[in-house]
Amino acid sequence: MPQCLLYKWQPGWGLASISPACLEVEAYMRFASIDFAIENCTYTHTSPTGQQPALDVSGELISSDNEDKAARLIIDHLKGNVKDIDANLSQSDRADLTAYRTLVQTILEPASLCTMWLEADSYSTYTQARYGQGLPFPLCFILPRIQQFHVRQSLAHTTPEQIYESLEPAYAALAERLNGSDGDYIFGANPSSLDALLFGHLAFHEAAPVSCPEIQHQLRQHPVLKEYVDRISKDIFEKPVPFGASIMSQEWSQRAQAAARGASGRAEKQQHAQAEEDLDRNGKIWLGAAAAAVVAFCLFSGQYITIAGGYEFEDEDDTDDM
Repeated sequence: MPQCLLYKWQPGWGLASISPACLEVEAYMRFASIDFAIENCTYTHTSPTGQQPALDVSGELISSDNEDKAARLIIDHLKGNVKDIDANLSQSDRADLTAYRTLVQTILEPASLCTMWLEADSYSTYTQARYGQGLPFPLCFILPRIQQFHVRQSLAHTTPEQIYESLEPAYAALAERLNGSDGDYIFGANPSSLDALLFGHLAFHEAAPVSCPEIQHQLRQHPVLKEYVDRISKDIFEKPVPFGASIMSQEWSQRAQAAARGASGRAEKQQHAQAEEDLDRNGKIWLGAAAAAVVAFCLFSGQYITIAGGYEFEDEDDTDDM
């Protein structure tokens, strides 16, 4: 079986990760009994791709510039190349999986984004602190603010009120499906990729302090959903990951290469890789700090700027007023 190293946002708020997308990927890998190790990340460049979640599969990196899209790419790769836990679903179940996955992605996923990034109190008290942790000033403020802007743009077609109102019928449909299941999961006794996706968002809605009162209230109306989250948290996530301690991906890859050359060759290879990694990371931080200084000047002076990659950003007085 390929060697897998999962880069994910750090644990927090009683969750294995502060990111629903990272929870989804880890849940899938645990459901599939895939051997993997974890690197908990406090900021984006802890990952070699610059994003979380990211997966190193025997030296091949899978990720994306969007957390939810990255989770989908990773799980698709695992299904196609490592283990597909949906392989034994019937045609009817596969149709239901597609329908319920769309439900979660179009309703629960925007609710997670909205309550994390667009609720002013949640953002200022929790989100900015968590996503800015480990970054130097002013990056610790600017990078979360840019992420907030991207989320605001992605949800520009709707309002928080509309997003939260749509949760009630979605929760009800999911609760009805679980009540009708003949096992602990959506499709019975065995978990599916839908269970991984659903757990990621339901666990976040239940436990994260950024979860707004509307979400908390509606979720409490469906005890079966809470029982579902608590059961997976206890039965699946309380078990240690197969490889236990976190390791760096370059060290992982070199371990296999150095095995035939003995311990001294392994140590030399790892030291060289670590030196290169440190140099690369320091260079990125320096460049980021330089760019941040320019961005900070533009932000605080109220000027209109263009973010690399085609995004436009304008400092607005009402940015946090949601």
